[in-house]
Amino acid sequence: MKYILIVVILFSFSYSDEIERIESILRDITELRKKYEISQTELNLKIINEKKQDKKILELENKIKVYKKQVKIKEKKVKKLKQQKICKPVKVKPIIIYKKQKLENPNKFPILMLKPQYIKYKKIRMKAKTYRLITQTDIYDAKYTKQIDTWAKNIAFTSNEKAVAKGRDTWIKVTGYFIKNSWVPAKTPMWLKAKYIKD
Repeated sequence: MKYILIVVILFSFSYSDEIERIESILRDITELRKKYEISQTELNLKIINEKKQDKKILELENKIKVYKKQVKIKEKKVKKLKQQKICKPVKVKPIIIYKKQKLENPNKFPILMLKPQYIKYKKIRMKAKTYRLITQTDIYDAKYTKQIDTWAKNIAFTSNEKAVAKGRDTWIKVTGYFIKNSWVPAKTPMWLKAKYIKD
């Protein structure tokens, strides 16, 4: 009896191990089936998407063919029209040239000009600079009225001030001039018109 019990116990242990192995294998099989199903669905989706893309490509190719045909038809029409020289008349607007008419001065009295000594000039300080005469020029006093000298063309001089007035010539003050490449300061106020100089 003892031996029989021992055999039964051993058999039961071995049988339980086998059952656990079988159950683990079954679990693996179920997991593999799930993975298979998931991968299969993904594959099907990819195939469907590829088919859709192929359809879109075909549709676009067909559209392109249709557009090409339409372009060819239009080009043929244009050629025919050019051969027949059918052109619509273009309306051209006439160009009207207006001539400015000289208006007579309603004021018959002569325009009165103020003498230079009564004109208010605004004096502006400048950075000291050397200038040169472009022509023979008269030199005036501080009131721009009395001529005190006449300088020849190309004489160089220095200045740091100018006088301006609306509607009048700009005057440049002479602070010094060059004699044989040596600078000599101006002893008296000397002014000349800016239009006769260059930098």
